[in-house]
Amino acid sequence: MYVRKDKSDAQKIIETALALSGMTQAQLAEKLGKSPSSFSQKLAKGRFTVEEYKKIGELTGLRFVCRYEENYL
Repeated sequence: MYVRKDKSDAQKIIETALALSGMTQAQLAEKLGKSPSSFSQKLAKGRFTVEEYKKIGELTGLRFVCRYEENYL
């Protein structure tokens, strides 16, 4: 399942995680087994699975929480 967010939302989430962890985007890419350029492209598209967000959370020392809200719209 892909979490489709506005790409700026995905970027904000990951940039915040990086800032809080003190990790660079290149370091995170390496820990995810991706090249910095492929991770940057993925980040620009803003398409990450729930599992990828969880892994990013683990690597940055944060917890990713996904929830559904009734009557959100």
